Amino acid sequence: MSGWILDNYAAIMTTIVVATIVFLMVWAKRLEKERGRIRDNVYKGGFISAEEFQRDWISMKANGRKGVAGYKYEDGAGCYVIESFPVGTENPDFSHPDEVYVGQSLHICNRVRNHLNGKGNGDVYADVREGKPVFVHLERCEEPQMNDLEKRLIDTFHATESYNSTRGGARRR
Repeated sequence: MSGWILDNYAAIMTTIVVATIVFLMVWAKRLEKERGRIRDNVYKGGFISAEEFQRDWISMKANGRKGVAGYKYEDGAGCYVIESFPVGTENPDFSHPDEVYVGQSLHICNRVRNHLNGKGNGDVYADVREGKPVFVHLERCEEPQMNDLEKRLIDTFHATESYNSTRGGARRR
């Protein structure tokens, strides 16, 4: 048997190399597709569920290793809106949330994750713990525009009637 392996060593190695290259190409294509989906959520707006946000914090695993796609890698400056709805709501009307919280951060994805994991606004975390449908909207902007954007979002979503205690823009930018 070992003679056969030695006789066919070049063919075996070529097969292994080709299989590895094909695997890496397929994995890279899937990773890029996943990055694109997450970038679309960050840049084009729209609400995503808190579950999806948490699931996709770091996504795309290959061979048991974490990939380099996910909201963790799309972090940047901007504002966010977190909406919650009564338990049992299946198709929420995003213009009429039960509760809403608006914030800003130089690292919006990380900040939203903190809220969802109990290291931010306690009311938001209580909604997550209670099993309410919670959705997130990320709005990227440059640092100098964060205060104005946050104020507009708080006003638009009437957030001071919910979880926001101020009208926003508290930090100098």
